[in-house]
Amino acid sequence: MIRVGQEAPDFTLPGAAAGSVDTHTLSEYTDRGWAVILVFYPFDFHPACTDQWCSLRDADWLTLLDDVVVLGVGADGAYAHWEYADRHNIQFPLLSDRTAH
Repeated sequence: MIRVGQEAPDFTLPGAAAGSVDTHTLSEYTDRGWAVILVFYPFDFHPACTDQWCSLRDADWLTLLDDVVVLGVGADGAYAHWEYADRHNIQFPLLSDRTAH
C-alpha cells in the first residue's frame, strides 16, 4: 500500500487509448513533469463505473490543464477497455492490470 506523499512505483501495463491498444508506462508521463491521476475501478460496463468515467470525461477543469493525465486501471483486458472507451467516448488511457483484486 502506498502512503500519502510516497512516490508511486513505475509500472508498464497494456491499455487502450485514442482508438488503439498499446503499452503505457507511468514514467512516460511523470518524466515529462505531468501530474498523473490514477483511477482504479473494478470493471468495464458497470453502471457505477460508467457514471464515474463519464463524469471525469465531462469535467471542464481537466480540459484546462495540459500537463495532467488521467490513467484508469481496471482488471478487464485491453480490448474490453478499448470497446468500453469507444462506446462512451472516453479519451483517457484505460490500462489492464489482470492481477488487480
